[in-house]
Amino acid sequence: MYYLIYQSSSVTPMNHDPLSTRLQQCRDNNQKNGITGMLLYQIGNFMQMLEGDKQVILNLYDDIRKDDRHTGFHKVLSLIHI
Repeated sequence: MYYLIYQSSSVTPMNHDPLSTRLQQCRDNNQKNGITGMLLYQIGNFMQMLEGDKQVILNLYDDIRKDDRHTGFHKVLSLIHI
């Protein structure tokens, strides 16, 4: 299992409705790809932990970094648990 934790900031602050919609989209996509994890959001900032197959997680992280709704990425931790 591969784990990756990152922080980023939202370009535009989000309220409950768009955040809930986005969270459901992420859950649906992650389930299809065998990814689990956690997403935190507070006052315009995200912290997310992703876990799953290493290459799948790295591909998703690359896609997230390309998303123009985020800025200021910082990878906090990445590791493989055997």
